[in-house]
Amino acid sequence: MEQQLSGGVKHTETLGRETAQTILASLSEICSADAVHALANGGELLQTGGDYPAVLVEPVDEAQAAAVMKRASEAGWKVKPLGAGTQLTGEALGERVHIVLSMGRMKQVLDFSPSDLVVTVQPGVTLSELEGVLAAEQKMLPLDPWLPSASTIGGIASTAASGPRRALYGGVRDMAIALRVVYPDGTVIRTGSKVVKNVAGYDMTKLFVGSRGTLGLITELTFKLRPLPLHRETVVLVGSAEDIRLMRSKLVASVLVPARVQALSSFEEPSGVWTLAVDCDENERSAQYQTEQLKAWATEHSMSVDVLRGSAANDWWGLVREQTLGADLVVRLAATPTNWSDLAAKAAEVATRYGVDVRQSWALTLGTGEVFVRRLDPELAIQVVTELRDAATRVNGTAVIQHAAAQVRQRVDPFGPVGRAGVLFERVKHQIDPGRIMSPATFAGGI
Repeated sequence: MEQQLSGGVKHTETLGRETAQTILASLSEICSADAVHALANGGELLQTGGDYPAVLVEPVDEAQAAAVMKRASEAGWKVKPLGAGTQLTGEALGERVHIVLSMGRMKQVLDFSPSDLVVTVQPGVTLSELEGVLAAEQKMLPLDPWLPSASTIGGIASTAASGPRRALYGGVRDMAIALRVVYPDGTVIRTGSKVVKNVAGYDMTKLFVGSRGTLGLITELTFKLRPLPLHRETVVLVGSAEDIRLMRSKLVASVLVPARVQALSSFEEPSGVWTLAVDCDENERSAQYQTEQLKAWATEHSMSVDVLRGSAANDWWGLVREQTLGADLVVRLAATPTNWSDLAAKAAEVATRYGVDVRQSWALTLGTGEVFVRRLDPELAIQVVTELRDAATRVNGTAVIQHAAAQVRQRVDPFGPVGRAGVLFERVKHQIDPGRIMSPATFAGGI
């Protein structure tokens, strides 16, 4: 292990070989030898572009994780929690860390009560693994972020990553009802309660969901579940951006209750061609009513229509998710729902002007969208982000980088300006992590 530390490492003021060796020895007293590893380049693992030694530790349970955090707090060692690493490229580069705390060995489903619609898991469980366990009992956790299926539940919760189903079911904050969290000083707290109805006091669960590991280490998560739909039906309509805009207006003014309402443009389709996918998770009769209404509206606008049911609908959405992976740049835009078409038009115009490939995905009832860009270098990516952020700001919206190369995130704040909220962020950070050892300077406002 020590040989890894000596090969071409640039010694730094904050994290040198001697410090790494000290940490390695110290954490080996807490975790087994095979769970503590020297890293020649921690920045490479964390995708920050830095070059410095670090120590990777993989606790097997909450007690070990708490002991690691306590030791780090006492010594002033900076810590970065790690899941599958699928969302690290959406963070600010931050400060160099001493310890990468991987949750990969904490991957058990601790409790599953199908009758109560509640499940409790450790953070290292992947989304695909959990989906398999729940589906066996005809239950689901309706999360469908545009992420690889190997993404962990802990990482999804830490980043509050949601997908198209948020239109009906809400996001991660709505589904998480309890957490166990290790504070930076090693103290273990519990937020919420393992019952669906829990409204007493301030909801600390929502504070940690989306905090990106800057406040504490999530070691256990409890979610409320939903039954798998008795019938799933997806109506796929193809037309122009104006057709989609008019269909959105009809949808929001109607009595329909779709599970997903997603407008998609494709890398492969000609510019200006859009797909509107509308899901129904109700019974077959309700789905038929929704489908017939959508068909009638599509006829009015001369849009083509395809209807997918059951596994065919699931396969279609799975293919759409696969097509979003592998982009060089992903930017999440958010504004009032009526402004989505203006921002979508801006993204298309930028793509044409710079000659890059763009795919867009917009949740029409929420006003949020992802822009996936291929075939661009870091310099061009910086320009694209800047223009999209300027366009979003003009309509009081936001533009957040979800994936970009380290060179881009070094020069452009992934989260953009936070305004007055920065003061609140800083106060919360100081209250919970006064030593600033948890994922320092990787989140909005520099916390």
